[in-house]
Amino acid sequence: GLSKEEIALVRKPLINQLNVYRSTNGYWLNSVMKNSSKFPQKYEWAMTMMDDYKSISKDEIENLINKYLKIEKSAVVFIKPID
Repeated sequence: GLSKEEIALVRKPLINQLNVYRSTNGYWLNSVMKNSSKFPQKYEWAMTMMDDYKSISKDEIENLINKYLKIEKSAVVFIKPID
């Protein structure tokens, strides 16, 4: 399971990165406004995106982990310094 501290460690830099991304003209022009006449909901998504990310629950994350990260399909990587 995940602790609240682990979730916060992941969430904080993600939220910070999204704040920076949302402050760029490129985001608004290329992500939000592009094809917005076909998909008018893109503006609403842009306005609610931060709240959406902040509201992701521990249970939602754990459900995704259980669905996509299977131990039996995992790989182990060892990194050793060069002598």
